[in-house]
Amino acid sequence: MAGSLPPAPELALAADRLTAGAATADAVRHALATLAGTAASVAPGREVATLPYGGPELLLIAAQLNVSAPAATLFVERRHASEAVVSALGDAAAALDRDQPAAALASLDAAAAPLALLQDWRDRPPLLGYWMTIAGDLLDAARGIATATIAGNPAAQQAAAARYAAASKTARGADNALAVTIAEEGSAVTSIPLRRLAMAVREAVDLRPALQTLMHPGS
Repeated sequence: MAGSLPPAPELALAADRLTAGAATADAVRHALATLAGTAASVAPGREVATLPYGGPELLLIAAQLNVSAPAATLFVERRHASEAVVSALGDAAAALDRDQPAAALASLDAAAAPLALLQDWRDRPPLLGYWMTIAGDLLDAARGIATATIAGNPAAQQAAAARYAAASKTARGADNALAVTIAEEGSAVTSIPLRRLAMAVREAVDLRPALQTLMHPGS
């Protein structure tokens, strides 16, 4: 979820592979159960490995991954939007430091679309709302500095600079709020199915040595 590519195709591919492997999982589980029954008859006390899941469990994980795919894509779009706003602010501040107010305005204009995407997020996390408030204050103040500089209005420029300085004092806390929001929202989107998938894979990997022992008892 931290990469730049949309996660939906990978989640859908994983779901397809789980669906395709459901029948195999059922067959393996049935074969191991049969083997356990045979071992209990001819070699009492002999432990036989079992597969704790079958096709239905894999199909459930696949369904959860398919449901998560659109939400994951939307999350990545929102994460990229927040990054674009931060980048625009940084570029604008750098342009103002170089006494290039027109370039600063161009950078600030680039923040409009990603900020609008975030503003359209219904029921957005409170911490994100806090970050958006501070980011909005910084954007407005930076725009005020740039426009006042172009207009040659020192009083307006100083007033905007004071607003920017005030907002900057809370910027670090706002950035921390954004980081927490991204981590929590990203985890909430796919953590359950991915955790179940990881567990299923681990159980399959753990099963292999036991099967090797059954197939080659003398090794």
